[in-house]
Amino acid sequence: MSGHSRLELLASKMRSLPFPSGSTDDRVSDLHARLAEYDGYVAGLVERRVAGELLTQPVQRDNELASELATVVSNGREPATSDARRLLQYLDAVDEVVNVLLQDAT
Repeated sequence: MSGHSRLELLASKMRSLPFPSGSTDDRVSDLHARLAEYDGYVAGLVERRVAGELLTQPVQRDNELASELATVVSNGREPATSDARRLLQYLDAVDEVVNVLLQDAT
């Protein structure tokens, strides 16, 4: 499967995934907002690439977001841990799309 076809398939998958709900934990709520921003950034890149546009700027992965969510999960405080785990699962799906974008750019 070509990178472009895989990107279209992943874009369709991403559109069908429900965005995770927020959290009552302040730290996780801030990370939720960052995830929403990152998700929008990646969605915009995907739409441009699927439309045939070449991306002139390098794709930026938000590794810090994953690290901060993993830290919250490892702290073990509920409900923050469960909420952060849900965000990490969604972030994994977004990063799968980023991986294809990065492969497509090379």
